[in-house]
Amino acid sequence: MTDDRRMTTDRFYGGVDGRLDILATLLNWIDETEPTEEAVHDWILAETRARSRDAVGKHLGFIAALELIESDDDTVTIGDAGARWLTDRDPRIFYETLTANVKGFETLLAAFSERGELTDDDLRDILVDAFDEAQMETAGPAARHREWLQALGFVARDDGVNTLTLTGAQLASEQRAEMGEPPDADDSAPDGVRSGGDTSPTRRTRAVTRVQRDQSLVDTLKSLYANRCQLCGDRRQYDQTTGFSHVHHLQPLGAPHDGPDVTANMLVVCPNHHADLDHGLVAVDPESLEITHAYADAETNATLTVVDEHELGAAYLRYHSQERVELGES
Repeated sequence: MTDDRRMTTDRFYGGVDGRLDILATLLNWIDETEPTEEAVHDWILAETRARSRDAVGKHLGFIAALELIESDDDTVTIGDAGARWLTDRDPRIFYETLTANVKGFETLLAAFSERGELTDDDLRDILVDAFDEAQMETAGPAARHREWLQALGFVARDDGVNTLTLTGAQLASEQRAEMGEPPDADDSAPDGVRSGGDTSPTRRTRAVTRVQRDQSLVDTLKSLYANRCQLCGDRRQYDQTTGFSHVHHLQPLGAPHDGPDVTANMLVVCPNHHADLDHGLVAVDPESLEITHAYADAETNATLTVVDEHELGAAYLRYHSQERVELGES
């Protein structure tokens, strides 16, 4: 039987964390008003960080391909899949819609279940090996698959490494059962308790290759800013006296970015803004150092703090804005 599903996905507005909320709001509005296609474009341009009408059309085309919306004689209505998902916003219903129309999600879920930790490059290799039409020179297309799994709560991402969440592991187990594969030994145990009443955690040995960072550079930079976030000035603390901050690499060290481990490529940030930077929700102008934030309007137009001793590289700010930021497209 011919598999006519598409190979690639598109993002939607709101980044990984916000896209389902924006999508649900859009679908509810479409269900209530049955707008024209032009009105839907106008709504997205007004309610999100979208800037390009052409890009809006591309993203709406993907949503239509998932049967979340339908268009007939220039009138847009909610599709059957959209109506089913909106009933209680069950992530499994959305996952079924994705798998019914896009190749690769089941393949990735099975790979996570078997191998545990996977980078976006690993995901690309898995898709390329599984599908002849998966022509992916970079990890970007595979990352878009991962982002949907992440948005649905099935995959978690930390420091460039992706793993299944508990609900993702449960879904993968059910998927294996549907395919007639034996479940893991612990899959049938209720309420998180494994067979035989054993409640000790399962331990597995894995070989994981990670980029070795120069901790002395990190410590020096944190000291320059006294652990204060360069974006908002917030200083988190371990206790009443000890400061706490993160350091973000604008051009990530790992593949496919292969950025350098130098202070010119680093920002000292609070945990919240570290997550926002990782999700592509913050951009900094390389020349003016003006900040643009996807959802925190109070921070937009503020200026990044840079002390004299920190020679921040404009090229790395530019790389982040061009390669990582989703302000206009998600």
